[in-house]
Amino acid sequence: TAEDTQALVIELLGQRNDLNDVSFLIVERCAGNPFFAEELVHSLKESGVLSEQPGGGNTSAEMIARALPPTVQAVIAERIDRLLANQKALLHICAVIGKEIPLPVLQQVAVYLASQLESGLDSLCEAELLELLREIASGRRFAFRHPLIQEVAYSSQLKARRAELHAAVAVAIEAHYRSQPDEFAALIAYHYEAAGQPVNAAQYEARAAQWLGATNTTQAMKHWRKARALLSTQPRSPEIDRLRVRIGGGFVYLGWREGL
Repeated sequence: TAEDTQALVIELLGQRNDLNDVSFLIVERCAGNPFFAEELVHSLKESGVLSEQPGGGNTSAEMIARALPPTVQAVIAERIDRLLANQKALLHICAVIGKEIPLPVLQQVAVYLASQLESGLDSLCEAELLELLREIASGRRFAFRHPLIQEVAYSSQLKARRAELHAAVAVAIEAHYRSQPDEFAALIAYHYEAAGQPVNAAQYEARAAQWLGATNTTQAMKHWRKARALLSTQPRSPEIDRLRVRIGGGFVYLGWREGL
């Protein structure tokens, strides 16, 4: 409700009476979306529009109204643009890796940022763009604080750059999950497809289909179909023909088993 949002915004602004007009504008702009409200407050603080001290004189309603981005995507984009170059590069890599970011995968892909990795992650967590999920035996895992942050960070990159990163991420995930290659085959296939490497993607789709075939016929069929589609425009070669035969065999076996 508007009252709930108002209470949230007042708390985020620090219980300052001189910002009552500001809180009203934020509540009006965010239209009941608490994440949008939080991002607007973060953006105003980072941009320097809000005075640090009560009564600082630079928080007129007119100035705030002009400074408030119209959509939640716009406010996230502005916050990302204000990051330092190494922080922005790190966030872009994280956006390509996906919803969860295993630190060993990030370290392998962002090797050129190795000396700035820890400080960059700390800064992104402090800015509430990323958050530390947990620390397990294989290392720390991070995640985006909200799916929209990942979406904006991903879409703001050039397609060619994203393809390069997807290829690097696929290799890094292969290495990270080398003891569980079948379980993560579909994820690796996704990255190879996004990297523009359909044959590699089809190989991992086939692997995912074979792994799922024993427990989930429907999902296995989806992966076999995906693998076949990925090869539909590929030229004939011994390697690709063998893969096509394997995919066809997967269809035949599941069809036979299901009595089709």
